[in-house]
Amino acid sequence: MRRECIDFESYKIWESNKSLSSDECWKLAEKRLSIFSDEIHNMNSTYGYSGSCASSQGSFGIDTKYPAVGAIQTVVIDHCRELFEHKFITGCTTGHTYNPNHCYFLSSLSNDVMERVAKFIRETENTLNLFHLSKFNRTQHHNVMKITLSDFWKGYSPDLTMRISVFSLLLRCGVNYYGDYRAALNSVPYAVVTMPALNVFLSGKTKFLGTHQWHLRKNWVHNFQNLDESTSARLLVA
Repeated sequence: MRRECIDFESYKIWESNKSLSSDECWKLAEKRLSIFSDEIHNMNSTYGYSGSCASSQGSFGIDTKYPAVGAIQTVVIDHCRELFEHKFITGCTTGHTYNPNHCYFLSSLSNDVMERVAKFIRETENTLNLFHLSKFNRTQHHNVMKITLSDFWKGYSPDLTMRISVFSLLLRCGVNYYGDYRAALNSVPYAVVTMPALNVFLSGKTKFLGTHQWHLRKNWVHNFQNLDESTSARLLVA
């Protein structure tokens, strides 16, 4: 774990609770950034589901932000990346009904899959030299992982909305991560057909200069499918 990542998380903890000592903040930051922390996110008492926790591997979930009075909070589950991305992005705008601070990733297999996905995302964020890292929690459902996203992946401007499209793709790649990052990246067809652009993105050029019209489903694959690296580099800058 890079020291600057723990420093960043430690400062955020201190900002929310200034009665904690620096050592207490540091230890709590290390715990929160581990894969996985020992905190189990309990979904039973406060969450209902639109969809099923037994959904097929690679499904995504997002919380509704404002449940009706007396209603339980609902996790909306989609297997389609584009539907999930649309909900996530509308959640980044004021007044919409989805909470973009965290999401859920579902697998029909064991907890080992969740750990592989978490390690793959962490390696991606380290490659990008992010200070603010995503955090991962198991839930009481063996096939559901909660992800508290780094601010890097969130936002409504075109360059930021493109990032959540990359993030959802990387989650799918992480299912096949066994220590070889490139092999996992090449395990998903949508990643393969956009590999030159992914190489540009992972080099640190993560700001998208094109337009991103979600009603036309213009996501990562739509914009970068079968483009070479030099063309992709004209659409992605540092």
